[in-house]
Amino acid sequence: MSTVLFIFVHNIIPVFIVMAIGFIIAKNFDIQITSLTKLNFYAISPCFIFASLYPAEIPASMGLVVLFVIAFTALSWAVSFLVSRLLKFSRSEGSVLINSMIFINSGNMGLPIMALVFAASPFLEHAMTVQISVLFVQSVTTQTLGFYISHSGSETSHWKESLRSVLKMPAIYAGLLVIIFKLIPIDLTTMFFWPSLEYVRATMIGFALMTFGVQLAKTEWRIDSYKVFVPVILRLGIGPLIALALILLFRFPAETSQVLLISATMPTAVNTALIAVETGNSPKFASQVVMVCTIMSLFALTAVIAISGSLFPVSL
Repeated sequence: MSTVLFIFVHNIIPVFIVMAIGFIIAKNFDIQITSLTKLNFYAISPCFIFASLYPAEIPASMGLVVLFVIAFTALSWAVSFLVSRLLKFSRSEGSVLINSMIFINSGNMGLPIMALVFAASPFLEHAMTVQISVLFVQSVTTQTLGFYISHSGSETSHWKESLRSVLKMPAIYAGLLVIIFKLIPIDLTTMFFWPSLEYVRATMIGFALMTFGVQLAKTEWRIDSYKVFVPVILRLGIGPLIALALILLFRFPAETSQVLLISATMPTAVNTALIAVETGNSPKFASQVVMVCTIMSLFALTAVIAISGSLFPVSL
């Protein structure tokens, strides 16, 4: 019980406190959510991606982890697409379902939870490297594929229009610039502008959570349909099972397997709700999914953290 309480107090409550700040401010002032999401996606997110990934040293061995995340994303998309068709979700709701399933909270929840789980382990550095690799793929795909899926949720949207919306997102170019500048023998972290990128990067998690709090303040809290629970069940129940199958297929070492299984149980990324707001694609539905999934993840994560140690015992 002490472990459950520790995770709740040190990892879940801080997330909700930041959300609450945005929620309270929005209840007392006229805050425009569309302006906040534009700041997030067109300024803060690309700076976060570039400033986080450019100085990161990711070993070549993490290439297999990247392939795992890509395979996990593809299988999760297939499962959620099939479920949305079987349950007759609307095109808009189906796109939210897919985004909710494939994009996880790998940053502001994933990194601190890994630090907690492996705090007393000699594999802490390895665990954080694996999680950063997961975050790398998720950061780029959320800002590209996530927008494409959400934009395609419109009944009148054409795939070309959805593709154009993705190409307008600065995050995709931030990812490309990371690759280019890593190949050039110049250390950008010594340049005069690097502190500016660091300042903006540091605002990412807090700003995204407060923006989500603002969105919640403008969202009706009553859950209108059972459909809200479908993405939650897929994300927290089916997601870890897909990850477990891939872990066994890839034959990862025990310590890597633990990280990937726990990571796959993270709740839906907050950015899926913000993307829904930015594209006007069922923002209320998306916000309710993120909130319910975040709350329920406390129980799912606690169980999977315990199970992962039994399934993949680490030899010291």
